[in-house]
Amino acid sequence: MVASPASAAPVNPSPSAWIAEDGTTVTVDLNAQAVRVRGCEVDTGWISDPGMQVNGAAEGSVETAEGPLSYRVPLQGGASGEATLADMEIVSPVSTYAPDVIPEQARKLEKLAAELQAIIDASPTNGGAVTVRDLSGNFGHQQVSVNGAAPFQAASLIKLQILLEMFRQVECGFLDLDDQIWVTPADLTGGAGTLQFETGFPKHVALERLARLMITVSDNAATNLIVREIGGGDAVNALSESIGLQETLYAGRLLNPEWGWNYTSADDIAATLAVIYDGTLLTDEHNALAMEFLRGQQVAAKFKAALPEGTPLAHKTGELSNVSHDVGFILVPGAEVSVTVFTDGPRIPTGNELAQKLVRAVYDEMVAGSRSFVDVPAGAPFQTDIQWMAEQGLSLGYQVGDLTYFYPAAAVSRQAMAAFLYRYAGAGWQPAEGAQSFTDVGPEHPFHTQIEWMAAHGYATGYAGDTFGGTSPVSRQATAAFLHRLAGAPQVAPSSSFSDVDAASMFAGAITWMERSGMAGGYDDGSFGATRPVTRQAMATFLHRYDGFITAATVTQ
Repeated sequence: MVASPASAAPVNPSPSAWIAEDGTTVTVDLNAQAVRVRGCEVDTGWISDPGMQVNGAAEGSVETAEGPLSYRVPLQGGASGEATLADMEIVSPVSTYAPDVIPEQARKLEKLAAELQAIIDASPTNGGAVTVRDLSGNFGHQQVSVNGAAPFQAASLIKLQILLEMFRQVECGFLDLDDQIWVTPADLTGGAGTLQFETGFPKHVALERLARLMITVSDNAATNLIVREIGGGDAVNALSESIGLQETLYAGRLLNPEWGWNYTSADDIAATLAVIYDGTLLTDEHNALAMEFLRGQQVAAKFKAALPEGTPLAHKTGELSNVSHDVGFILVPGAEVSVTVFTDGPRIPTGNELAQKLVRAVYDEMVAGSRSFVDVPAGAPFQTDIQWMAEQGLSLGYQVGDLTYFYPAAAVSRQAMAAFLYRYAGAGWQPAEGAQSFTDVGPEHPFHTQIEWMAAHGYATGYAGDTFGGTSPVSRQATAAFLHRLAGAPQVAPSSSFSDVDAASMFAGAITWMERSGMAGGYDDGSFGATRPVTRQAMATFLHRYDGFITAATVTQ
């Protein structure tokens, strides 16, 4: 991490910066004192500019085959840059290789940087690199790296640059996602992917499907077909250079080492991910599709294995026998972060384990550690249970400006209950297309997936008229029923000691089970408060105790 004196203004140590508009990028390489314009109809290649002036901005003028080029690209992210090539004018915000360094904010990540370095140093078998970028603002949008500039074999991470170049060519009109690509048996490749196991070749496969397979299951055959469609490795490398990458090289087809290995670095991948997250190169439509592909990642041996179940991720893995990478976004609302983890040495088990340790350290510091609620101070009633909910990604709170609130005394609605339980036990489950169990919860409903999960597993039955009543508050007795069903509805004789729980009540068995399992203590007057709405703080306590009960029961089996 590059830092400057505490009194200094924000600085940007990036070796490159670029602007983009309507598919055309103007990139300056500060080390080489060179500039390049690349668009749908033009590519000047790198043009040396010995007269480039660098003083808060890179500016100059050179002659190209397309005509005179003048440019001014500030070296601060988000500042306005401009360039003119012949009769073409480009004005857009600047993208930099790394975010501006704000010294007082950068110091917030020094502890994490030391911890990541220690984790890598402690590995007797594997080397590693990690680059982390704060996307939420909790850490001043700063970036921290350990061995971030070191080149590693890219494995399947090169597919990120391939994806960007494919989308760029779609936006230029050279390709269409509906294009039907002719695939023959000779095009099928071993290693990662599922295309090789399909039948019926030769046949047509849509370009969009190839792209989805390339990212979600890291399909090598799909990747090689896309590279062929976009014009080969030169197009991939041109894309990498146009967004200022420093160590990324596409040398040849996947699983053809005689062509040479592909390389990249953790810092380069962090910069690539920023292009998608910030939307600085592609249209919103294609950025959203790229994120959709990343959310569909199927390999779960690294990030997914290390983080709490249900943690929202959008990521891409890269694996060879001697490398184990995982890169992408942790998307817990209010604590979003970009994480790029590389390891070399044996992949199984030590490479995967090192990657897990590194991403967990990032999560604990930047996600779980930052999920503090301004209305739940240390030592407050239920604070331990509420913090557990936050750390597990079960409760995201409410964002008001720069502050996050939990609203502990607020009642839990039925749809919020569905969300809590889904994140706890059902994350990843998806309903069948068009599924609708309740008349008031259609596919467009924001909690459709969570409520359908409840219905599909028998946890919720709804009201008369086949409605779910998502905004209605949940009573404490209904909460007992939900948790009882979630546990498999163990048989318990209804004999609760609470004064307001009649043995004939339909909820008596569930409440008795909660009481005997140590999950519910009731009120000072001896009642359970069965018909009272369950508050968010009480729900945190119930679910935390439920988790402890289930964990203990599992251990003793």
